[in-house]
Amino acid sequence: MSDPLYDDGATQDVGAVYLYSSNGTLISTLKGSTSGDKVGLYIRVLTNGNAVVVSPFWDRGPLADAGAVTWINASSGLNGVVSQQNSIVGSSAYDRVGSLNAGNLLGIVLLSNSNYVVVSPDWDDGIASDVGAVTWASGTSSTGSVVGPSNSLVGTTADDRIGQRFLNNGGSYIASGLGVRGLLNGNYVVTSPAWDNGSTVDAGAATWCDGTTGRVGAVSQANSLVGTTAIDQVGSNGIFTLSNGNYTVQSDRWANGNQAYAGASTFVNGSSGSPTGPVSNTNSFVGKAFYQIGSGQIVELSTGNYVAYWSFADLGVSGDQNYVQDVGAVTYGSGTTGVQGEISTSNTFFTGTSTNDSMGGQLIALYGNGNFVLSQPYYDSASTQDIGAVTWFSGASAPTGIRNNTTNSITGSTTYDQVGKGLLALENGNYIIFSSEWDNGSTANVGAVTWASGSTSSNFSVAAANSLIGSTAGDLVGSVLPPGYRYSNSKFVVGSPLWDNGATYNVGAVTVLDGSSSFSGTISSSNSLIGSSAGDLVGSGGFRSFSSTPAGSAFPNAINSFVVLSPAWANGSATSAGAATWMSLSAPVTGVVSSSNSLVGSTTGDGSGLAMVLANTWGIVLPSWDNGATTNAGAVTLMSATQGVIGTINSSNSVIGGISNSSPPISV
Repeated sequence: MSDPLYDDGATQDVGAVYLYSSNGTLISTLKGSTSGDKVGLYIRVLTNGNAVVVSPFWDRGPLADAGAVTWINASSGLNGVVSQQNSIVGSSAYDRVGSLNAGNLLGIVLLSNSNYVVVSPDWDDGIASDVGAVTWASGTSSTGSVVGPSNSLVGTTADDRIGQRFLNNGGSYIASGLGVRGLLNGNYVVTSPAWDNGSTVDAGAATWCDGTTGRVGAVSQANSLVGTTAIDQVGSNGIFTLSNGNYTVQSDRWANGNQAYAGASTFVNGSSGSPTGPVSNTNSFVGKAFYQIGSGQIVELSTGNYVAYWSFADLGVSGDQNYVQDVGAVTYGSGTTGVQGEISTSNTFFTGTSTNDSMGGQLIALYGNGNFVLSQPYYDSASTQDIGAVTWFSGASAPTGIRNNTTNSITGSTTYDQVGKGLLALENGNYIIFSSEWDNGSTANVGAVTWASGSTSSNFSVAAANSLIGSTAGDLVGSVLPPGYRYSNSKFVVGSPLWDNGATYNVGAVTVLDGSSSFSGTISSSNSLIGSSAGDLVGSGGFRSFSSTPAGSAFPNAINSFVVLSPAWANGSATSAGAATWMSLSAPVTGVVSSSNSLVGSTTGDGSGLAMVLANTWGIVLPSWDNGATTNAGAVTLMSATQGVIGTINSSNSVIGGISNSSPPISV
């Protein structure tokens, strides 16, 4: 337990961290010693159970806010005060070790081998300010040291800010979070887009580090992948990691000769850190036109290979006779060697032929079969704008060439159908297409949800005969997408909060479908959970699934149950009373939402703020729930993955507040 505002006598806000045994006995107390130290402002628990206390405002004698990171044994704790003998500490005032952005963000990265990394972009080397430092630390023993080049990876120039993704956007610097990423093999990568390569400003660097020993000394092209042109900002778009420990470095501002912002994606061996040195077309996959590569979606296939969708990719280069902007492109890379060279039709599949075909595209990997799917809802056919297209690709080989027709895709047929605004991969290897703005003939925006085979290419138009659809203009069936989890037995959930039940508008509907084969039909009370009053908007709060991602895996566990949140549901005359409906995929709830199948509020406005906030064993939170005449007392109701709660919220099924405008405390 931590209390960063603890006062030690007259010394205010020194902060304290307490370790207790399971029976409540105090084991140890760690404190600060100077006013404003705020020891314990952040705490991270390591994968081995030990803990790290981060105190960015700790003073090292006269050095204000030098910062300290202190390791604590999970069994014996640590008694005493934070010091450089028991902590990793800063060397200068305002180093704020272990934090980013003036102490406001935590700068600790946990590695899969139980070690950890301390990120301190504000660290000064005594000559230049904010050169930054990244320090490796053991997760099994205490470390007492002052941050420096002998124990850390450091910058050499003012504002290098090693370990922070910091972008130069037309002269204005924009912080975009941590620049350290742990790999699944225990090693880690440090990206520093603001690093200067000598006199070349913001060339950027990405540095591989051993997860058992770390890396010390200055960032250089001898130990890092670097840019060579001003504002190359290597690593500015982060790192994509593969399950085998390899990774790619994304750099959409890298310049290819005179072509600024051509972009590069560099495949790196996660065991050795190779290649190092300047980014080039011999060690990276690079663009030839403005913002062509480096900013896009990347997914790993079940084979261990990967594919990338470059949504801003142009067909050709500016000035060419057949140049078209932002058509989009898909590139296939080996998980062991990657892909290198300039983008071309010989190593890439260009996914459109009209300007802005790439807008809104989504790339997903399919389960088990190694294939993948790309949707482009703004794809234009030869004669019709924004019909949308969803294209299946075999993961057995790299797709190349130029798309010039719709014979290999599932498409819409009417202007602005925008087929493929969402995709979902099913556990059986097939996939689902969500097209909420699909028109059923002259009935606009009915919406459609469509099944497709994941083992072969499909070519058909979305229609009532092959999809679940709405019945009224503006139903927007499938507008609320299910979370991107694995769904057990290939059943999945569809949300349509604007669905109209005949003349009763926007009652909303939530439908569980079986994706083992194709389906069709129209939403109704016999196949869906629906509202009863206009504006109930059932499912508008989304779905919360009971799932987790196993350590060391890129894929989450399959889910069997979920909760539908409907904050606007009306309980008779009590509008926005709210409802939370637990259901399993094997026996979904159908019919009208009520207190007999859902947890519901009873007073107008109870549903405001309806949410679920806990992981694995989840909880329903209604901070605006009224306890009789006590308004906004709040309530928390626990639901498990195997059992929900039904009925009206009360003290027998929930933890409730007793004071107006004071929700009960929530802890994880």
